[in-house]
Amino acid sequence: MAHTSPGASGSAGLEGRRARPETGRWRRVAGRRRGLVGSGLPPLIAFICGWALVAWRTAGTLAAALRAATWVRRDSNQYLKIAAHGYRATTHCTHAPAAPGQVVHLCGNISWLPAYPALLRLVSLSGLSLPAAGIVVAWICWYLTLVMVWVLTAQAPTPNRWACLLLAAVFPGQVYFAAVFPISMCTLLMLVSVRAATVSHRLLPCAGAAFVAGATYPLALALAPGLLLAAAFAGGSRHVLRVCVAGAVAVLAGFGAVLGYAQLTVGKWNAYFITEREEYGVQTHVPWRVFVDHIAPLWTGLATPLPGAPPPTKPHVHGPVDVAGITTARQSLLLAIVVALATVITIRAGARRRPRRLDPIDAALLMTAVTAWIIPYIGGGSVSIYRSEACVLVIVPLLRRLRWWQTGIAVACATWIAIDLAPLFASNTLV
Repeated sequence: MAHTSPGASGSAGLEGRRARPETGRWRRVAGRRRGLVGSGLPPLIAFICGWALVAWRTAGTLAAALRAATWVRRDSNQYLKIAAHGYRATTHCTHAPAAPGQVVHLCGNISWLPAYPALLRLVSLSGLSLPAAGIVVAWICWYLTLVMVWVLTAQAPTPNRWACLLLAAVFPGQVYFAAVFPISMCTLLMLVSVRAATVSHRLLPCAGAAFVAGATYPLALALAPGLLLAAAFAGGSRHVLRVCVAGAVAVLAGFGAVLGYAQLTVGKWNAYFITEREEYGVQTHVPWRVFVDHIAPLWTGLATPLPGAPPPTKPHVHGPVDVAGITTARQSLLLAIVVALATVITIRAGARRRPRRLDPIDAALLMTAVTAWIIPYIGGGSVSIYRSEACVLVIVPLLRRLRWWQTGIAVACATWIAIDLAPLFASNTLV
């Protein structure tokens, strides 16, 4: 029988004790890696599916889909001009001069917020052209938005999570996530801010994301009531209350920074409001009336202009204007149904909790989404409602309580609409 000396035994025991923590550390590292893959791979699959759909309908070929020019349409040029030259404004507009005592018309690129162009300018320092930087930023933000949707539905069964993820990939207005527009950047920042406020309770990420969002797209201002409602359901936690209020103030400050930038560059802090009112007819409307007018093509077959918008240039029944009106009306009707469903199931879930109140993250997402959805109908005018509707994507995590096949019906409808909408964007029919 072999004998082990006490010294050898002690040495072996010491080595064993040293090995166990090392093994545990590597297990933790491996676990984190698996977690990263688990959080990043499903959104990547959804992103590829969503991108392939819109690329097929917009570009037709892979080579065309990878060209930046394919994704630059209409208002994309305004963001590129801001990235290249900053804000420009003039009173020499195509409209008639203002009468004595009226506000002087302003036109230029002051109706488009500067955070996205500033990021394009920064990315272009790597040697990319501004249009190429535009699609790189848009696609990365689109993918990260899908990551946030996957993370925010973590408590749901896997089939439900996949259904929500696929809906986010083909969400109404999907083509604007892929194009040189700030929509995907806006949705990403809103979701990051909401999660930081209501889940991780981290002030700097919440306020930082909210501030940049406020300077990225006007509908990001819907974050303010969303975060304030979350604060109301925070259960008396002073820290959560402080983080939510800071985020609400930060998004307003971000938009305020845009007004300050306009003052520095064109000499009018209110240039945005003047242009929206005088050039685009944005003012206060009764939202349900604007909504009914917007979806009227579904039963009239004709494109009905919004209040303050110019009349259609091709009013005949089978023209492209009518196709655009019918397609965007279908999208708006689908989104209205999604918003209604999300509202009902979220309020029901809050009523079943003890105490009976909404979860703060549900409150923030619901109020943010509903506010972002209704603002364009209040403003009316020639607002591109079909584009603004893409910002309501923040409502998708609330659908995790539906059965997967129920969300799947919304996915099928959204896919059908995306198939029709993308060519309208490619042909410059939509702005």
